Amino acid sequence: RSAHQWDSLRKEALEWGQMFFDEYKTLSPTLTDDMTRNMLKILEERKPEIIHQAALITRTNDPIDTLLEDH
Repeated sequence: RSAHQWDSLRKEALEWGQMFFDEYKTLSPTLTDDMTRNMLKILEERKPEIIHQAALITRTNDPIDTLLEDH
């Protein structure tokens, strides 16, 4: 490739990169808000099963076990 072609490719790549990150910066807050909402929704839906599974765990030599024991 000629020097002109390399310069043209470089310029095009820099422009593409700038457009990509500008778009990402614009979408990022929405994406993180959507992900947070979805994670909270899924956790809320699965909370009963999570609680059930956690209750089945046998704790041995676990410092938190002393906090959970009935005194």
